[in-house]
Amino acid sequence: MKKITSQLQRIAERYKEYENNMELKEDLLSILQDLKETEDVKESKPYSIGEMAIERYKELMDSDLSEKQILKTGFEDYDSEFGGIIKGELTVVGGRPGMGKTAFFVNLCSNIAKEGKPVAYISMELSNFQLSNRFISHLSKVANPSITKGKLSEQEEFDIQRAVKKLTELPIFVYDQYNSSIFLILERCRQLANEFKTEIIFIDYLQLVTANSKRNNREHELAFITRELKKLAKELNVAIVVSSQLSRQVENRPGGSKRPMLCDLRESGAIEQDADKVMFLYRPEYYGLEVDENNEPTRYVMEVLMAKNKTGNLEMIKLMCEKYYTGFKKYVNPYGLNISDERLDDLN
Repeated sequence: MKKITSQLQRIAERYKEYENNMELKEDLLSILQDLKETEDVKESKPYSIGEMAIERYKELMDSDLSEKQILKTGFEDYDSEFGGIIKGELTVVGGRPGMGKTAFFVNLCSNIAKEGKPVAYISMELSNFQLSNRFISHLSKVANPSITKGKLSEQEEFDIQRAVKKLTELPIFVYDQYNSSIFLILERCRQLANEFKTEIIFIDYLQLVTANSKRNNREHELAFITRELKKLAKELNVAIVVSSQLSRQVENRPGGSKRPMLCDLRESGAIEQDADKVMFLYRPEYYGLEVDENNEPTRYVMEVLMAKNKTGNLEMIKLMCEKYYTGFKKYVNPYGLNISDERLDDLN
């Protein structure tokens, strides 16, 4: 209550001085959030473990109920290894600039929306113009630079026309979020879930999100932000996937491999603690590595490294980058040595 009183006092002072209306709105949203949490505490009741076990048993016996909680990414290896994306979870996708975080998000959005699942994308980095180019390039297979410049062949114009038609049929909702306040983002997410029934929300990217200006320690501020996003995912029963920049220490790591680790997350403590899953995108080719440790070519290869996973494996899968088309596809072993375990036993 003391916190709310001080916030109201600050709002009154700003109103008196006719200061920034957006800051007033941010303070009001912060107060509403605090009041909501107070009400939730009053109304909440504990569950007995028996009740929880019965509900979980019903879900396990009803495949339809289980599937409603899981969103398939459209990447066969990812879904097989990690079981898709689970609603109610906060997933962080980390990578250095140029690794393909936005392209990965565009692909996930398109693949999930094709299954009829409403998807939202909140961007604080790219404008609507830039994002629409990425989506059109991904679906049309026309190079993004050509779309940006508007220099298109007759075939490319036809391919873009078909892609635009597909996009009009997909339940993808985009916010070009010029204001990066966490309180406004939480408000947007609730609106998207309630009005548009979105089941997964992508936020690009975490380091651009801000909290109350009174928080002068960035690590504490980021802890508050990730905590609020995690709470919101549970409250709305949606999956929230947020991209994150990595620190420059990745570049300075000795040796050839620059594969990211949890300690590479910028202001990492809170992110690592609050996220249900943390994965990294890594392209060896970006660092001039032509082959990996197994002597396999790295050209156009992107590794998806699962570094934290509360509900599954810590493994790595590979995808093939479609460099100019904002796209990824299934990785195919360049040597074609796809031999089953059973066949290997026979050979031995």
